[in-house]
Order: sequence, then structure tokens, then C-alpha cells
Amino acid sequence: MPLNDFIKIHPGMTQVDATQPIPASLLERAARCNRRLVLTLEGRAMGVVVSLADLDLLEVTSHGIELEPQG
Repeated sequence: MPLNDFIKIHPGMTQVDATQPIPASLLERAARCNRRLVLTLEGRAMGVVVSLADLDLLEVTSHGIELEPQG
């Protein structure tokens, strides 16, 4: 996805160049503050670093467990 489109959908995320090492301070912030890091490569959003809490939530929802009733 083009980075500009991604940022419009998900404002406020920290961008990290995927070709460079991720500073420990940013990883710490992602882990402790539930801040997401967008990995970018050549002007495109390629992936996201998320906290373990976010990963747990993704796992729960990907297995079909609904958090809010639909209907």
C-alpha cells in the first residue's frame, strides 16, 4: 500500500525505514505503550511492529471470536 494512503487510514504511527535497524527506544515504546511502528520500503508501507497485547487481540479476532455482537 502506498505510504500516503496508509497514513491517511492510520494517522499517528511512527514510520521506520525497513532497511535500517529499529532503535531499541522505538521497540520499547511499541511494547510498553501499545504504539505501532510502520515499516516502510521505497515509499510503501510493508508491515507493522505491534505490541504483544495487540498480537493477542489479532489472534483472538482471527479465530472468529467476536468482541462485539453483530446484527
